[in-house]
Amino acid sequence: MEPRFFCPNNCGRSYKYKSSVVRHHEFECELQDEMDSRFYCPNHCGRSYKYKRSINRHLKFECGVQPQFVCYICHARFAYNKSKKEHLALVHKIIDF
Repeated sequence: MEPRFFCPNNCGRSYKYKSSVVRHHEFECELQDEMDSRFYCPNHCGRSYKYKRSINRHLKFECGVQPQFVCYICHARFAYNKSKKEHLALVHKIIDF
């Protein structure tokens, strides 16, 4: 049996390659190194998140970024495509699937 690389947070995940466990630990692992710790926005906007994936989503779509989804009717901007679709359905009565 090949040696396995285990997550240092003891979340139970193990990987064949060291690079995979490094990626998991940096971007995917939901367990923190310290109990009750949170991920704070590095842009000092005041937001904090329990999970690493949430802070990554915040940085990609929300914090310091102009909303990238635009209503093609009224040109309102939205951080998430889901929000744009809800806007189209509620405001413009268009169901765009």
